Amino acid sequence: MMVLLSGAGLTADEIGELLGYHPATVRRWIHRYHADGPAGLADRPRSGRPRLGGAPADNLIHAGGSGFRRRPWSPASVLSLGGRWRRHDDRPCC
Repeated sequence: MMVLLSGAGLTADEIGELLGYHPATVRRWIHRYHADGPAGLADRPRSGRPRLGGAPADNLIHAGGSGFRRRPWSPASVLSLGGRWRRHDDRPCC
């Protein structure tokens, strides 16, 4: 959409205002398109650990998240805090 609006004569500031992005982000995507064509708009490899879940989880989330029910807490999340629980007077609680 950014590339199309740029081709229609809008500035990066106008496109950013319209779509809710910072003008620098708009300029970066337009530059990627001019440098590499439509292939430049594809996701690039990222450093670090791969995302968990992948495409199936993304599809489920984007479809409304049916099947995902998040508890406000779970025993595993409480245990993962380890000894970091503190009382109001900064003493360990356990």
